[in-house]
Amino acid sequence: MSDVDETVRAGSGRPQDADDRTVNGQRALPAAPRSRKRRGPRLTLVGAVLLAVLVVGAALRLWSVRHGLPAVHNVDEGVHFVRSAVWFFRGDYNPHYFLNPPAYSYLLHIVYAFSFGGIPPFGAGEEVIRRFKRDPSELYTIGRIVAGMMGVLAAGLLYSVGKRLYGAAAGLVAATLMSFSFLPVFYGHLALNDVPTLVPLTVGLLGVVRIYQRGEWTDYALAGAGLGFATAFKYTAAALLLPIGLAWGLRVWADRTRFRPELRRLVLAGIIAGLAFTVANPYALLEPRSFLYGVREQRTYAGDVEKIGLEDVTGWGYYAWTLTWGYGWFPLALSALGTVFALRRDWRTTLLLLSFVLVFWLFMGMQTRFYGRWLLPVYPFLALLAGYAVVRLACLARGRWRTPLGIAIVAAAVAGPLASIVHVNQVLGKTDTRKLARKWLVANLPRGERAVIEAIASPGFARVREHRKAKLLWPAFRMPPGRSEDIAMKLNPGLLDAYANQGFCVVVVGSIQKGRAFKDPALVPGAIAYYEALDADARKVASFSPMKRGEPLPEFNFDLSYNYSPRGYERPGPQVDIYRLQNGFCATQAVLRGEPGRRGNLPPLPPPR
Repeated sequence: MSDVDETVRAGSGRPQDADDRTVNGQRALPAAPRSRKRRGPRLTLVGAVLLAVLVVGAALRLWSVRHGLPAVHNVDEGVHFVRSAVWFFRGDYNPHYFLNPPAYSYLLHIVYAFSFGGIPPFGAGEEVIRRFKRDPSELYTIGRIVAGMMGVLAAGLLYSVGKRLYGAAAGLVAATLMSFSFLPVFYGHLALNDVPTLVPLTVGLLGVVRIYQRGEWTDYALAGAGLGFATAFKYTAAALLLPIGLAWGLRVWADRTRFRPELRRLVLAGIIAGLAFTVANPYALLEPRSFLYGVREQRTYAGDVEKIGLEDVTGWGYYAWTLTWGYGWFPLALSALGTVFALRRDWRTTLLLLSFVLVFWLFMGMQTRFYGRWLLPVYPFLALLAGYAVVRLACLARGRWRTPLGIAIVAAAVAGPLASIVHVNQVLGKTDTRKLARKWLVANLPRGERAVIEAIASPGFARVREHRKAKLLWPAFRMPPGRSEDIAMKLNPGLLDAYANQGFCVVVVGSIQKGRAFKDPALVPGAIAYYEALDADARKVASFSPMKRGEPLPEFNFDLSYNYSPRGYERPGPQVDIYRLQNGFCATQAVLRGEPGRRGNLPPLPPPR
């Protein structure tokens, strides 16, 4: 924070203005702020502070990074990127799946190859596949570390962007906010593509700023490369097209004679963006029909198919709400204030940032599904504006008090997010309720007995080990065909008789399924009646709560029920209740260990559909 004066004119207390020169009667484009003081010791101090911030940010992401393993309870983490990265070692680099772009999977593939002694496509393949089949913990840990460290790298890159826009102090604040914001840290604990996308996105943003300030070929190339690679990580990052186009338009507007050379450079940016996207997602070009089908399916999934348990609000309102806890109330207020300050300083640079934030928020809010992590791409833009606000507020103090005031503001801004991060990291370090429930079942339900287990856990929950093809401990009830996420639509009280008639006398229920039904009771009345009948007619034999003693389970939410940020959480996982049916066949059978009565032959299971 000792560089607060860099963005302030000597004695004026106002941010440094653009050059007074004009081009064709228009004010020249503002250059990056430059300090008139000696820079050596000052830069060394800023560098040391930045390094300390990034190291702490990395430590927060590594804390509890192995949570839950070898079980992977996050569906997206378990199904998509790590699994694809491993299967690439079979020699087929076609992902055969484009709902999520494959760049992160290719990156993990390269990391795995080098981690286990080979260079892709040769060398480590058999070893990686063997480890994945035996125990995937190490591979998921590596994937999570890669995601977390890319989040740290994105914060470091954001410092460079902020420094060019508003000075070193503002860049340092922006990097600090990105290092300690709750949602980027939380998703740095999962092998997903949301946080890694921030690296090429921030590179592209740096290119946008440089286009606006200089307009060299290399600046356009940097912006194009960032755009292409970011889109290959996450399709929605294509929104960076708008700031790139605006930066070009602002340069042409300032000097009409530069239209043709600037247009050639813009075309170059487009070509490089296409090449970068193709390098990181080559089968988009090699299998265009499959690629376009996947993109359409993703759009349908996000924009047309409703999901049981979503909040009854607009996407715009929901995403605004997620910023209050994912980014933080105080940082959000600083971003709003920074927007006002930045508009007064130079509306053009502010437009480059706001255009992305507003268009991204408006587009995502139009979808029928919304999750907090889908808004992560706007966080770097908001952090830059907040960084500028801190610098301007610090300038309200005189002389040597500016730096202490700036430090105090930053400390206040990160206090709330840091408290949430520490709380959740402690929670993730505890034993998951699903692991406790499985341990109870192994001890009390003999192998070969039958159990109905809701889709609340990893595929290995009911198997001898954590692999989807390992032998079953307890045969599973065959639910009616359809998507597993729509299971609540199929539930009705009559299923309890079907369970008993087929010898399924134990039912395992989790709040992340039950809670969704009670969130939309009018939509799934059969599911409500099912759970009420289960409570009334079956005997609850075990219960495992993630909450502290006396704390009620919060209402289901697709973000908070999975990230455990409410302070009442003590351990990860849903509320897990285990029921013993007492109707039909189950009324006369000894099912659990230690139960009185006889153990008869189980009824035959119906043939597979």
